[in-house]
Amino acid sequence: MPVIPPASTATLETVASGVPDSTGPAKCRLHKAPQSSTVVWDNETEKASNEGSEIERSGKRQHSDQGQNNLHEHTSPPAAPAAGDSLSDFQPSPPVTPLPAPPVEQKPFLSETEIQAKDNFLARLQAKAAKAVTPAPNLPPQTSPADTAQYTPCPANGFPLVHGWNSTHPFDNIDYTQIVDWLQLPGPRIFVQPLGHGYYPPAVVQEIVGLLKTTIEDILGCAGVKITAPIAAAIPNSPDHAPYTYLVRNISEDVAAKLIEQGCWVSKKIGFLVYTAQTSLPTYVGGIQGFSASDEEDIATIRSLVQRGFSGPEIAPIIAEISAEGDLRHLPEEECITKILDTLGVQMVNIHAPGGSLRPIANLYINCSFDNDEGWTRLVNAIAKLEYRNSLIGTGVYHPG
Repeated sequence: MPVIPPASTATLETVASGVPDSTGPAKCRLHKAPQSSTVVWDNETEKASNEGSEIERSGKRQHSDQGQNNLHEHTSPPAAPAAGDSLSDFQPSPPVTPLPAPPVEQKPFLSETEIQAKDNFLARLQAKAAKAVTPAPNLPPQTSPADTAQYTPCPANGFPLVHGWNSTHPFDNIDYTQIVDWLQLPGPRIFVQPLGHGYYPPAVVQEIVGLLKTTIEDILGCAGVKITAPIAAAIPNSPDHAPYTYLVRNISEDVAAKLIEQGCWVSKKIGFLVYTAQTSLPTYVGGIQGFSASDEEDIATIRSLVQRGFSGPEIAPIIAEISAEGDLRHLPEEECITKILDTLGVQMVNIHAPGGSLRPIANLYINCSFDNDEGWTRLVNAIAKLEYRNSLIGTGVYHPG
């Protein structure tokens, strides 16, 4: 508010009627002041909530200046200032000093127990913050051994040979038209069989396709590998049956050669065997589990027991029949059977049960020159029906593998 220098002894006062006047400005009245003082122009209009206080102050000022006048009698226009008076001769009424508020008793915001709990909590936070800023010891970075392999390395003598039931077992139950189309493709191509894999519906097969693709590309650092899933010639009755072979194409000669050379690739996500379109005559006729065999003498006992069983009337005639078209067809039947049984091989495989106990199995192999898939199937089925018992090594149970 502008300050007017003191010059006279009059007071400029605003008089409120209790209700704001909407038709004009607030009413003003000039009063003579007993002493000269500083004059301040005060034209402040209070809100409705403060109008009562303003009326009370106006009434007090009017009573001191005019004596008997009452606040409610100020309904006529204010008197005009005396002649010779000017605005500088007036000063505002003295302000009304508000009564002091009664003292309020200050109560503590937290109790002593709460303060103690707060201090304990802050102490814990400070200790934690101190540990956070403590520099960590300068430990050397951990590195993997340089010879860590992402895939199972090939043993010195190679992976064991996986035998099928016939010479074309990788293509069992694959649609013939698809096989012909695969074999007519130009460029390098191979065939892979995922380990522990069988027939799956198309939705699951696509997951296998993607996994094979990324795995092969990761093995040899190549790109653009294409994988094709087999089409079943007949829907199998259970998922552990063929078809289980996938076509791998759009690869280089070098990539194909490396995959074929190792033959078996195993990672943490998937393992697979590698095949070509060449036929492979079967030699594996099954395994026998349950014998107590621990040395070469026990293995020789197993071989002698199996030879006698194969020379019996259940097996020998089948061997003679399927070998009639082989390299030994010019020999007499008994001599032919003897030569074939002389090729019998026994290989002990130590298999550990889930509890850690050893359960060895004797794998049986016959090297013969005949190429008769149907005859070979008959031979294996007849071998599975034989009984294998010996007083020294116990009883054996046949497993087809």
